[in-house]
Amino acid sequence: AINTVLAAQPDIFNHNLETIHRLTPEVRSVATYERSLSVLQKVKERVPEIYTKSGLMLGAVPKLQILSQCFGVVAGAFFGSAAYLVLIPDPKNMLLTEEWAAPAVAQWKAVAEVFSEGLSAMPQGALDAFLIAGALGIILALAEKLAPKDLARWIPSPAAMGLALVIPVYYSISFFLGGLFFVIAKRFAESWTARFAIVLAAGVIAGESLAGVGDAILKVISGLSGG
Repeated sequence: AINTVLAAQPDIFNHNLETIHRLTPEVRSVATYERSLSVLQKVKERVPEIYTKSGLMLGAVPKLQILSQCFGVVAGAFFGSAAYLVLIPDPKNMLLTEEWAAPAVAQWKAVAEVFSEGLSAMPQGALDAFLIAGALGIILALAEKLAPKDLARWIPSPAAMGLALVIPVYYSISFFLGGLFFVIAKRFAESWTARFAIVLAAGVIAGESLAGVGDAILKVISGLSGG
């Protein structure tokens, strides 16, 4: 379908998102927000010079949608913090221990220390590594933008490389294995992969999160009961 539209050489390629990310499951029973964005991404990859845009559902006021999303973020932060304190009532003493290693907390703790104490809080060699990585990121981003399409697809993503250094290594390995699985799946079942890849990935992420929360709740209940 994308190729059919592009063959007509339109000046602008539009694909409807209909609504904001949070309301998409309620408004669109089949399509997903990420899949709709991926359509625009594929168009831009195939024809970089074309203008792409998204459309919203007729009568949906962006202002009200943004306000509802902001209220959702605030409510989520409030209840999320409350649930966090139920699971970890004493973060200062419970986190960064063998039981609650919290590697992401350790990383962002280091970032906070740099902002509060200055560059002197950085480990030796970290500033040099920061400058080298920043220069490499700029070079890769420019190369990806300026290189021919067939070559650009093989240039490593600086954003992905930076993210891999921030998140725990097992997340990076999981991303790689998941991506490899769907690359192989796409070669044998392109239609099936286009329909279910994002849904399955989202389900695995949500399932892992729920399992972690459930395990933490069981530990808290076990601790309260003295088990």
